[in-house]
Amino acid sequence: MTPLTETEKGELSQLLASGKPLPESWRYRLFPSGHGAQETGKEYRLVYDGKLKREEVLAQTPAAPWQLVREFCTNRPHADGWRNLLVWGDNLLALRELLADQQGPNHFGTRGKIKLIYIDPPFATRQDFMKDKEKAYRDKVLGAQFIEFLRRRLILLREEASTFTLTRRRGIT
Repeated sequence: MTPLTETEKGELSQLLASGKPLPESWRYRLFPSGHGAQETGKEYRLVYDGKLKREEVLAQTPAAPWQLVREFCTNRPHADGWRNLLVWGDNLLALRELLADQQGPNHFGTRGKIKLIYIDPPFATRQDFMKDKEKAYRDKVLGAQFIEFLRRRLILLREEASTFTLTRRRGIT
């Protein structure tokens, strides 16, 4: 950007002091590369091999019966019967089961009550993790596979959140 002349500085100073919006010509003078604060409307997309559409993720991810590890608050139940649940398994399949239950029979009694889902994703460390000298899981997914791994879970979490929002708006809770 070429420096402003003394005349331009004076004109700009008067325009700013008046409190009026700057004319469009000043936008290009002050931000010639188009990276000014007024620039809007850009959309970014992440494109990679193996990326499924949102609809495909929802349609192709099977629900799997939960392997319930533990229920909390059974000794001191909430007035509405709510209890916290700890579920073991692949979080993608567990999330799909939860979403199916939220949209359908509500067997778990969670419709409209979920406030937190902890999915414990891997971090692309390229390591094997051990428990009691046995391999617990492998964290070997990298690159586009890793991004899609996380994205599929985020899609289900978002669907879960929108289900919660819809039920609250309808007054079902």
